[in-house]
Amino acid sequence: TRAHAATLAAALASPRVALRPNAVVSRILTDPHSGEATGVTYVDRVTRRAADVRARVVMVCASAIESARLLLNSRSARHPDGLGNASGSVGRFLMDHLFLDLQVRCALPEHLAATPGDERGDLYVAAAGPGAGRFGIELAVRAPAATPRHRLRAALGDLLRDQRPLARRWRPRRTCALDLAAIGEVTPHVENRVAVRDDVRDAWGIPVAHIAYRRGAEELAAARAMEAAALATVATGFEIIRARSALYPPGLSVHEMGTVRMGDDPRRSALNRHNQAWDCRTLFVTDAACFPTGGFQNPSLTIMALSLRASRWLARESNLF
Repeated sequence: TRAHAATLAAALASPRVALRPNAVVSRILTDPHSGEATGVTYVDRVTRRAADVRARVVMVCASAIESARLLLNSRSARHPDGLGNASGSVGRFLMDHLFLDLQVRCALPEHLAATPGDERGDLYVAAAGPGAGRFGIELAVRAPAATPRHRLRAALGDLLRDQRPLARRWRPRRTCALDLAAIGEVTPHVENRVAVRDDVRDAWGIPVAHIAYRRGAEELAAARAMEAAALATVATGFEIIRARSALYPPGLSVHEMGTVRMGDDPRRSALNRHNQAWDCRTLFVTDAACFPTGGFQNPSLTIMALSLRASRWLARESNLF
């Protein structure tokens, strides 16, 4: 949040920046002869009026699903399959992190019993078994609450996780709760994709995204390895009284990636190493749509770094200005 505030403040300090809130972009405009991007059409969210904005370069950072949707909705005679989609890869290779959440009730060690209400967190990287991807595990320790008010709040929070009576949770006890979140890498598959539905439109008249996504055997194997590693993390120092785990459905982590992938081969990728579209040099895509692989880390800082790198290259070396 601080980084976003700092960069936005620096941009608004320039006389060359105009911020247009409530603008829902529906398509990217292109020159009918050259095929280059020349601006965008947007619908005002409040007034529902459409307007155009002209530009020498269009940079898209709308999220993996929305960026793919926008490019596919920007079809034209020069780009019949969608803008930047000469390779046919736009919308394909959708990835989303595996997300596994575990709650474990453990006997409380003496050094934690002395600090009720304390919370600790850590992050480590673990290699999964053969055929499974990499993952990371975050651990938070919640010791018994220090006051009745805190105990009630903790009890109400636990009530959301299973159906044991609230009265049984109210009694003080020498146990603590461990919350573990495991995030795992997903392999890109061409059949996992974002398409657009011309027959279904959103509130602003824009064709909606249609998502086809299925987990494969390697992802399910990775999830089992993640769960085993998460339990092993706490089993070495705690007596596990209760463990409950669930692999969440796709989309929960909000880490979608890969639908406008970068690469060195224009036949297999939509963007070059500068996040510039191979077949539309005035178009750049800098969000996680450009990721050719997903890793297991949160993509936010990488998105910011790629956006900064692409912007610097555009300003200093692209010869587009």
